[in-house]
Amino acid sequence: VFLIPYILVALTGGIPIFFLEISLGQFMKAGGIKVWNIAPLFKGLGYASMVIIFFCNTYYIMVLVWGAYYLGHSFSSPLPWGTCNNTWNTPNCSVSSGPQTGTNATSSNATQGYLPGSQSPIVEFWE
Repeated sequence: VFLIPYILVALTGGIPIFFLEISLGQFMKAGGIKVWNIAPLFKGLGYASMVIIFFCNTYYIMVLVWGAYYLGHSFSSPLPWGTCNNTWNTPNCSVSSGPQTGTNATSSNATQGYLPGSQSPIVEFWE
């Protein structure tokens, strides 16, 4: 559902503005900040676009760092989210004893062997 409006906005807005900035930059022999000095109304547009790019890149780098952090932790043994012997665990942390057999429990925690009121070390690590 998101892909259709994304492609529509990219085709009608993003690509034409990209080509406008590229062609203006070649015509004026200027970069992304100075190219918008063509009209007094657009003088701050170059700086605003650089600020937006800075914040978008910072967000994207943080997403990549989270992925690298969890990828690095997944190679350790034992896994940090597999035990309750960590500094971030609460007293309610409980390691699962495996699936219970022969019960009619409807809760997902009850079917995995967790006591009521306790949390998995996985939940505590990710939250």
